[in-house]
Amino acid sequence: MNCYKLIRGQLDLAQITRRESLKLLGGSLAMLGPAGELLGDSNARGSQLKSEPNSKASLDGAISPFSTGQGCTTFTYRMALKPERNVTRRDPSDIIRYRGEYYVWYTKVVKSPGHEENAGYAGDVWYATSKDGLHFTERGLALGRGGRGCWDEHGVFTPNILVWRERFYLSYTGVPSPYSDQTRTAIGMASASSPAGPWHKHPTNPILQPQADHPAAFDSMRIDDSAFVVRGDDIMLYYKGRCVLDGRAGPAHTHMGVAIAKTPSGPFIKSQANPLVRGHEVLVWPQEHGVGTMVTNMGPRLIYVAPDGLHFKPHNPVAGAPAAPGLYRADNFRPNLNAKVPRWGLSMGRHADDIYLLRFDIHYHNQPTVRRSRSG
Repeated sequence: MNCYKLIRGQLDLAQITRRESLKLLGGSLAMLGPAGELLGDSNARGSQLKSEPNSKASLDGAISPFSTGQGCTTFTYRMALKPERNVTRRDPSDIIRYRGEYYVWYTKVVKSPGHEENAGYAGDVWYATSKDGLHFTERGLALGRGGRGCWDEHGVFTPNILVWRERFYLSYTGVPSPYSDQTRTAIGMASASSPAGPWHKHPTNPILQPQADHPAAFDSMRIDDSAFVVRGDDIMLYYKGRCVLDGRAGPAHTHMGVAIAKTPSGPFIKSQANPLVRGHEVLVWPQEHGVGTMVTNMGPRLIYVAPDGLHFKPHNPVAGAPAAPGLYRADNFRPNLNAKVPRWGLSMGRHADDIYLLRFDIHYHNQPTVRRSRSG
């Protein structure tokens, strides 16, 4: 059975939130690229836009789950932060819980004449909180762009969170000016004593850069989409790399890599095992004695597991995967050999030309497990 087949061959539009549009591609949810564009599968049969502009469903109504097929992990969705006219909210971070509140960070772009794209490259990092993990309220700017001549002058986007030794660390992608589709990006770090900030950018930024001197390297063009797993004394920073030789086709050929450090400020040393898996978005979590990852775009839609955090093997497919997702990190980044699989997170939805945040819940078929590696 095809894992990407929808319930009764289509989405149950009665359950789609009001005025919400979903792009479908070959029977699965289409992913949104860094510029808000529709990213297709290499084996897709074309795209089709379906919408229900006059739906009377509640804004808290859930999108129907995709059919399980045989052995597929599936997802259900509901509104987390409502769409707003001419505002893009995208690329949510992992979610943490601190003193009874859930925190998430994301890229925000306010469109203006001449700047109407959905790209995060010209964004800032904002944050929102929630008491119940379902309904989020925007709180304000967390991290702004750098000043004139700074490595992050044009934009800061794709944030992610790390909690380490009772302090909070926010990684982000910095974009220099002037910007073009050939501009290289790098990853920086900021820290704070509270998830509400204020955040202070590290003076050693950027902490991770492309291998510009090695054009054939998988990350010679751009690196972004950082995410963290703490294993013992190691901080593992997983990231997405794009090769300069792929040119404008680069987004379709991105791969995940990892760099490892002993402290959040680095130095982060890229692993010799890179690249690890193919995929356009980075999503990782601690899984028992190892690490799990889910490829949601530009690669086989699969959950992978790696006992050593480096050598990933496919576990089972996913259907209707979230776009640019972040996970609720119940482990709070503590080294934990009994870490459980994630259950929910936030991802991107699209209403007309505006991108907003959805909550997704995960329904596993064959829950991922990791056998202890010989070296573990």
